[in-house]
Amino acid sequence: MNPTEIEARLLDAFRASLDVPELAPEDDVFARGTNSIAIARAIVAAAEAGVAVSIAGVYEHRNVRGIAAASAGLEAPPDGTVEPFPLTPTGRFLMAEGRFAERYNICDLWDFDPGELRLPLLSAAIRTVMSTLPTLGVRLDRTRDGILQVHRPAMPEEPLEHVDLSRLPADAFSEAVERAAARLQRSLVFEASSPLIRFVVFEPAAGPWKLFILAHHLFLDGVGFRHFLHDLGRAYAALRDGRAHVSIGSMAAPDFWVRRLVRYANEECPAELPYWRSFPWDAYAAFRLPPQFDAAPDDPKPTFSDATARALHHDAGETRQDRDALCRDQCTVRRRLDAARSAAFFALDTGAQFDTVLFATTDVLHRLTGSRDLWIDTFDSLRGPVFPDCDTSRVVGYVNEIVPLPLRVPEGLGTADAIRDIGRQRRQVPKRGLGFRALRYMNATPELAAEAARWPEPKIAVNYIASMQRDYPRRFLDLPTAPEWPGPPMDEQHTPYLLAFSVSCVDGLLTVDTRHAPAVSFRAADMANEQVLGALAALCDGPARLGSAA
Repeated sequence: MNPTEIEARLLDAFRASLDVPELAPEDDVFARGTNSIAIARAIVAAAEAGVAVSIAGVYEHRNVRGIAAASAGLEAPPDGTVEPFPLTPTGRFLMAEGRFAERYNICDLWDFDPGELRLPLLSAAIRTVMSTLPTLGVRLDRTRDGILQVHRPAMPEEPLEHVDLSRLPADAFSEAVERAAARLQRSLVFEASSPLIRFVVFEPAAGPWKLFILAHHLFLDGVGFRHFLHDLGRAYAALRDGRAHVSIGSMAAPDFWVRRLVRYANEECPAELPYWRSFPWDAYAAFRLPPQFDAAPDDPKPTFSDATARALHHDAGETRQDRDALCRDQCTVRRRLDAARSAAFFALDTGAQFDTVLFATTDVLHRLTGSRDLWIDTFDSLRGPVFPDCDTSRVVGYVNEIVPLPLRVPEGLGTADAIRDIGRQRRQVPKRGLGFRALRYMNATPELAAEAARWPEPKIAVNYIASMQRDYPRRFLDLPTAPEWPGPPMDEQHTPYLLAFSVSCVDGLLTVDTRHAPAVSFRAADMANEQVLGALAALCDGPARLGSAA
């Protein structure tokens, strides 16, 4: 392939993936607020077009012309191996004490017409993708060295499960699908004998059929699941169109990432010890929410039942009191910004969005607790250039890590400067905070691992997923999302946090969900949610101030 063709293919890939049809070869791809997840999409599209691109090269050269010149002769990252490999630090953390061995899933449910989506071709497409990405066949082994992921590529002859609900009356079909999907979610166990991904079709008496794809979340993270759906759609389209070959741009090499983390934990991370030892661990360990956050002895005990979760999802509460009762039973609260404020927020670049969310959350927590020094867990996709020799942009697997941020709430600064200061603190953390749990779970020196194990876990979490939802929607072909709800994807009663704030994009609106531990008062969690959303609304009401934070 000559340089001109490489540049042309790469330009097409970046234009389509970034949704910038006018992008020129010399344009800075980051000038329009592009983030690592959008870049990962472009790298997958480039690989499908036969051009190997590294994410480090994208960040170094920044425009298609430079990236294309650097890509000539670039070797693709190694494919997955079949040697056993350990769980990631986050996997170890979430599996601790059996927390999320079951019902910690990622899934989607779609409508389809069986005359348009042909099931034999879909089965063949599943087999094609699973065989092309062989490490998707991992299972677990419990050994003296802990849980290991082992390659066992056994694939049933018919990977597509068929649930016949055609004898049910039409008005009972949707509820039956929801109940069956919820049971399937509970059946997906992170154990050796259990498949970690399932494909299910629900057949009605009439009307659209349903396709349900679910995977254990420690098997596929959010970006990995999107990559997989994209690859499955391409494989199906190739079979449908009679093409003998389909180019898969992703790679199934989760062990590639895990083995790099092991090397980091043992060879590089010990150099970070002065940084980690500098923190006020005693103060972090002593962190408590104020007494008004304690649940009263006579408060209704949450059951986390599928029934109340389903009713809450469908907004079944007729009154505020009814809805509060459902929220109490699920230990969750949700509020949304209006369209104008959401648009003002999403006009920021991705980094400024995250820093703004962190500023609003930490400012509220400071006012509620009086503490300026906060220790907060965040969820990072890690598809960017964390290690120059480890490109995870195309990996179908679990690369996401939960990483802590030590943040001091700024004082004496204007809003824009305070948000910038939060960003500065975030960027100062070495390797995005990977060392905290890598030392604990992967370092082979007993004394160092024991020291890291004494460092307290954060009790507050912030998960910002709105930019991923907007930049990389979960899609399979052009199938519409089904109106039915497939059940809660995780068992929230096992949360390790007192308060967890998830900031997402729902129907185009910035949405703040606050989940709380059963020991925390629902009213206090509701107040915290209201105040965080209010802080974000106030920031969005001052577009000049908010915009200057970028």
